[in-house]
Amino acid sequence: MIQLLFLVLFAEGVLAFLLLVKIGPLRELVIKSLDQLKIGKGPATVKTIAGTMSVILLSSLMSIVKIQNKGAKLGTMSPMDQVLWRTHLLEASLMAFREFCRREEDMKKRGCGSFNVVSGLQ
Repeated sequence: MIQLLFLVLFAEGVLAFLLLVKIGPLRELVIKSLDQLKIGKGPATVKTIAGTMSVILLSSLMSIVKIQNKGAKLGTMSPMDQVLWRTHLLEASLMAFREFCRREEDMKKRGCGSFNVVSGLQ
């Protein structure tokens, strides 16, 4: 699961880089591909994937809380619980970062401004 999330973040980084670099034909190809993706079944697919990612994020957060409660009840966490806790925390943080980036992109497209963590919407 973590490898898949890293792959998604890496692919988005490469896509952002290709959009920033002004290499004529390559940038045009990326823009046309993104436009074609948005037409037709694209929005439904994106909503389905976003819903699935949200459910997995919620599951990871519930597992984190469950492991913490178990450790609080026993007074200490076993090494296996620590590994599981860190794995779930990494998964949840990667998914939350992806969701934050997606919402930031949506807000920029709508002209709502950017989201600043310290002061909220600007």
